[in-house]
Amino acid sequence: MDNKDKKTQYDWRHSLTREHIGTVFLTCIPAIVMMVVIFCFSASPADESSRTSSVVVDFIIDSVKRLNIVSLDAHETALLAERLSFPVRKLAHMTEFGVLSWCMFLCIYNIVRWYPYIPAFFCTFFYACTDEFHQTFVTGRAGRITDVLIDSTGAFIALLALHFILRLRSIKNRKMGDKQDLPKA
Repeated sequence: MDNKDKKTQYDWRHSLTREHIGTVFLTCIPAIVMMVVIFCFSASPADESSRTSSVVVDFIIDSVKRLNIVSLDAHETALLAERLSFPVRKLAHMTEFGVLSWCMFLCIYNIVRWYPYIPAFFCTFFYACTDEFHQTFVTGRAGRITDVLIDSTGAFIALLALHFILRLRSIKNRKMGDKQDLPKA
């Protein structure tokens, strides 16, 4: 190997083409959009946020009633709505930050291409911290460490699921490649 080949091998600048920079920019757009969506949800006052989650809870209860899974009177319906409100809100947080972690993964993968799970998780964790800090300035809301942990749990579960999905896909592709390499009878 001559000096020119050795220099090209370790020179990071050769990969910064216009196409690569454009690809990185385009793959970061979903993460930016998701951060804006989360910011907008966090900027809403507590009473508006409660109304939004109560719409989801009412939909769940109406679906249960329509499917005749259980019959509920008005008092039982109100009690169930109260009990479902907290888990629905927290699952929404986990889902939002899970989607954000997938978007971060996509963006980071196109930059480093080497095991982007950890940087994607920490970027999402950092955004969860800033989101909770932002909520301290919103009427009726508070920044809580427990919410950061819930958001980060959503990111962790989503990235773990993504890892297993990509792993299964890789195994399937390898098996398909093995079958294609077999000589034909």
